[in-house]
Amino acid sequence: MDLSESYFPKRVFGKIIFLLLLFFIYSILFYHSSWLSDDSFITFRVVDNFLNGYGLRWNPLERVQVYTHPLWLFLLIPIQWVVREISISAYLLSYLCGILFISVYYFTFSKFRNGFGLIAVALGVFFSSRTFIDYNTSGLENSLSFLLLLLFEIKFCCLYLNSKPENVKIDSYKIGFLTALLLLTRLDLVLFLFLPGYVLFYKIFKEHKIQFLKYSFLGIFFWISYLIFSIIYFGSLLPNTFYAKTNVLFSFSERISAGWNYIKISLKWDPIVICVFGLHIFWTFSEPILKRFTKVKWTLSEKEKGFY
Repeated sequence: MDLSESYFPKRVFGKIIFLLLLFFIYSILFYHSSWLSDDSFITFRVVDNFLNGYGLRWNPLERVQVYTHPLWLFLLIPIQWVVREISISAYLLSYLCGILFISVYYFTFSKFRNGFGLIAVALGVFFSSRTFIDYNTSGLENSLSFLLLLLFEIKFCCLYLNSKPENVKIDSYKIGFLTALLLLTRLDLVLFLFLPGYVLFYKIFKEHKIQFLKYSFLGIFFWISYLIFSIIYFGSLLPNTFYAKTNVLFSFSERISAGWNYIKISLKWDPIVICVFGLHIFWTFSEPILKRFTKVKWTLSEKEKGFY
């Protein structure tokens, strides 16, 4: 028997075992950290009213948009229609999103050289983060947000590294569609899209700006359609929580102080965040310096060649 023929099944078997091990670890963490946030019960009541024929409402006689995550709500409704137990439905949807997150991460980065080491380190960081684990089981949209952000970043990186002019239309539509899904999941996620959007418009699609805008708009149209529905059905563009949380009387300095306290508490209870933030800051500032250093070094070497 050829050595390569026996090596291939072993390699595939090893990959499957590694993936199942990741699922097993995540399942244990998910089980031991399972909880439901108070805010999730707002969505649960809307789901219950909808399934009982009262519409997407908190009170049957009042059309008020009390939820902030339409896509999460729309995914939860059919699961609850089948399961008929809202806590199990929320856990099931959160768990499926977490498993999909691990699967997408695994199958994407396993293609890279030393990909398994990268997967082990990265998912080890995720599994060590209380922010990631705890809010994956909160009954809120966080697990779906993590999954969609991962899909968006993978697509963005693929375009950044290897965009093809003949694929401008479909690539623009996919980016727009993922953007729409993120905005439907939670509008706050738009903060993650400003910088990639700038790079897409001014660098990746700089020669095809009109096509990029046109076809990405077709993808984003799903979100725009929901906004139109929201205006007609609820009488307001944004959820009620937006007006409740932004119409505050605190001064700017008090808001900064509250935000800083939030960061300190997060770092206290989730110290792995310090390492992640530190690495991101290091890469952000070191990459331009290293590029400039290597460029100068290459130029000097060329001069040295000419000199000698």
